[in-house]
Amino acid sequence: MLTANEAARKKAYKVISVIVLVILAFLFLFPLYWILTGAFKPAVDIYNPKPVWWPTEWVKTNFDDLFNKRTAPLWELAVPFSQFFTDDHKPLIWSTGPVFPAAFRWLINTVFMSVAAMLLTCLTAAMAGYALAKKRFRGRAIVFSLIVCAMALPKQVILIPLLKEMAGLYMY
Repeated sequence: MLTANEAARKKAYKVISVIVLVILAFLFLFPLYWILTGAFKPAVDIYNPKPVWWPTEWVKTNFDDLFNKRTAPLWELAVPFSQFFTDDHKPLIWSTGPVFPAAFRWLINTVFMSVAAMLLTCLTAAMAGYALAKKRFRGRAIVFSLIVCAMALPKQVILIPLLKEMAGLYMY
């Protein structure tokens, strides 16, 4: 049997837990709310320096612009490391396939890059994990420490050097 003090402490713990969970739910769901309301806001509300929490008028022209203003071929091939460059030293790009709204092309690019990155990450992580777990070699602790340090490094730190490297390879 719980004493009165223990019951009060348990009830206070539940109340505090619910309050913390409600705050966390708000923090996690607010970006979704902002995106959904922003999709239906007119440009005046979107570019207003003061945040507009609820659209002054609900519009669907943003979606019309997204799917009708820009088009792109579904497939493109760029050869950045070859002798095929234009006069301004940009790589040649061959386009083929049906022309769709550019949003579909962006979606395909995002899915392709995400799946490729996931597969390569899983493959290299599995090989590195196997080597570090099963093989005994000199410097194993150093390699493990370097991998952990690289994982702890924020991606924003390497963003500018990566962008410079990609620009040098005509990939951006």
